Parts: sequence; C-alpha cells; structure tokens
Amino acid sequence: MASVNKKRKVDREGRRFQDKWKFEYFFTEIRNNCVCLICQETVAVFKEFNIKRHYQTKHASYDKLTGNKRGEKVKQLEAVLTAQQSFFTRVPCDESTDASDTAQLLIFLRGVDNDMNVSEELLDLQSLKGQTRGTDLFVSVCSTVDDMKLQWNKVTGIITDGAPAMAGERSGLSSLVCNKVSEEGGSAIKLHCIIHQEVLCAKYMKYDNVMKPVIKTINYICSKALCHRQFQQFLLDIQAEYGDVLYHTDVRWLSRGSALQRFFSLREEIGQFLTKKGQPMPQLNDPVWLADFQYFSFLYL
Repeated sequence: MASVNKKRKVDREGRRFQDKWKFEYFFTEIRNNCVCLICQETVAVFKEFNIKRHYQTKHASYDKLTGNKRGEKVKQLEAVLTAQQSFFTRVPCDESTDASDTAQLLIFLRGVDNDMNVSEELLDLQSLKGQTRGTDLFVSVCSTVDDMKLQWNKVTGIITDGAPAMAGERSGLSSLVCNKVSEEGGSAIKLHCIIHQEVLCAKYMKYDNVMKPVIKTINYICSKALCHRQFQQFLLDIQAEYGDVLYHTDVRWLSRGSALQRFFSLREEIGQFLTKKGQPMPQLNDPVWLADFQYFSFLYL
C-alpha cells in the first residue's frame, strides 16, 4: 500500500498575507513575517484568527479610527516602521541602499502657500532594483509626480547632491526634470548641494550638549519593546500630536533634523513619560538648554 504524505503545506492552507489585514488589523508583511504596525510584534502564522485576536486583545482602542482617519494612521505607522527597519550603508556616488542592496530614492517636496508659509514633506520613497542612472531616477520621479497628480509647470526648482546621476549636465536628474518642466510651460532652476548646508553648519557649531541627551532618551524609549509600546500608548491616550519619536542615523544625516524636530514637538509629553518611569530628563527644565535645542532643531527647516 502506497504511503500517504501527511505533511501540511502552508500554501494549500492559504496562509498568505492579505492586504485587507493592513486596514482591518494594522498588520503588514516584512520579510515573510506578519508584523503589527502598532506594537511591532510578529505573529508566527499567517492566519486571520491569530491576527484578529492580537488586534482585539491589545489594540481594540484603534476601533474608533474609521475611514480616511484609519487609512492615514496606517500610513503613519508604516512610515515609522520603515524608518526603523531600514539600515543604510555608505556606497560610492552618494547612493543609499538597504540591507538587500536595493537603492532607495527619497523624494522630498518643498512648497510655499499664499501666506508665505514654507512646508516640506517626504513625497515618496522609490526602490531602484536595477541601475541608478539619471534616466532611471527620472522615471521614478515622473511616476511619483503623476501618481500624486502634481502639475509639472508648478515646479520652480530641484535640489540634488553632486552625484553624476543627479547633477549631470545632459542626462542628470536635475537636467531632465528642468527639461520636463520647460516642456510643460514652466521654468525651473537647478540648485547644487544646498541640502548639505545643514551638515556643514553642524560641523562647525558644536552641539553635543543637545544631541547626546536627545539620542540617549530616544534609545531609552525605543530600545526595549515594552517601554516603546508603553510610550506609544501614552501618546495615544493623551492624544498627542505625534504617535512616536524618530530614530537618527549618521548615514541618513537628514534624519538628524527630523529626530530633533519631533523630539522638540513632544518634549512635554516625553518629560511626563520619563518622570513616570523614574528616569527624568533634567535638561527639559533648563531654559538655556531648551533655547539651544530649539535653535538646532529648527536649523534643519
């Protein structure tokens, strides 16, 4: 009699991540793991019962978020998790890659409204799995601009670093973007290395007295999963403006400004949380230190 193979196959059981779980239960898939966007815990098996039970027992308070607000919260938590999961390394030509050697193109959008208020946001992060020539970067930028339904003739300038793929006279990204804007009836200028001025200023202006205690506090909050979850829940309970602090890495030098600005915005909430944990941060009560902190945090605006 032929033997029967009774080995269970996951594929046959349909244990694959379903996109609806992201909106319904705040879960996402990372490296074949089902990860909670809220507490970042991993559910071992891709079964809706397990995921739903995790959500209902630990994060039922998120049921009050519906519709667009729920979708925006998902995007916010995804951005936080992406920032924490990305480990960048230095490579030639000012290129940043992740752990799988995939080049990442970060596209920022800076604008001015009618009241002359300047705002800057991360427009998109594009993964470049092939080459990283100027034309490849341009295709990614075009895709983002079109997806966001932005008007090319409204673009007034592009700021890049000095890499040939960015600043090349003929096929660099900046040249291709300016040509595209001209074709659409607009006019844009190329600015070179302006985004690096914050780093140049920071090298000459010593502010370890600000950065060290801030990074130490961020590491205290985020290095242990329980403490991190408690902090996030604390911010949710008091309906803080933001749901978490941001990490800073030397390679992603722009993250320094983002980390400082987020910390400054949450300074009162952070002070309350640290006091409850028995780890007060005396600098938060020092007006001189706070003045230095505010100056350096807004240096990157």
